[in-house]
Amino acid sequence: MNRPQDLIPATVPGEQLGLLPRGYRPAVVADANALISDAIHRWRFGFSLMPFLAEHKIISLATAAHIDEKVYARLPLACRNARADFDAVTNVYETHHRPLLRLVSVGDLMLHDERVGAVALADPEDVPLAQLGVLLAPALVLTRDKHLLGAGIGVREWADALVKLKELMELEQAMWGLADGVLITGGLTFYGVRGLIRALLGSELALGLALGVVLGLGLFYREELAGTS
Repeated sequence: MNRPQDLIPATVPGEQLGLLPRGYRPAVVADANALISDAIHRWRFGFSLMPFLAEHKIISLATAAHIDEKVYARLPLACRNARADFDAVTNVYETHHRPLLRLVSVGDLMLHDERVGAVALADPEDVPLAQLGVLLAPALVLTRDKHLLGAGIGVREWADALVKLKELMELEQAMWGLADGVLITGGLTFYGVRGLIRALLGSELALGLALGVVLGLGLFYREELAGTS
């Protein structure tokens, strides 16, 4: 899986460091099976990563407009098969997932894409989700649909994919903190910081030390601000 910053060209000063713009949120497109599975998991264990990341604005959670209806249609059978409480799982979906979902009507967009065409030949019902995944690329499409996966759209093991995405975005934020700390002290130019970040990413030991510096700088400036207030 590509690092997010490898997918977007650097065009502004912050991006010249090899980092994404501040506030960037990668798109995550969820199929009905992913939303249902995640709602059942949340009901059973009290936590799931998908709504957590969306609620904390780490990701933008989206799906095709018809998927919401599909979730409601498939929830009863899914809950019976999983021996889950249908009413409770429905409440979880409506409380923790549905409010964070952006329901997107894609119209005729991206129908020319060969991957969308492959899905259309296999199962026309899956076409809107394929269109959305291609439209928002680079996007993480969470699905277990064989036609989407067969066309090269989506990942089956979405729990692992979300964990990796969370780790990458946390690393991105930490690198912004490192860059800010170094530039504040006047130690490096923009291009020097970019080289430093590349070196750190290649060494777990150096990265650990750097993150310690970031935390130390954060505590120092917090104390300084508290002392002046």
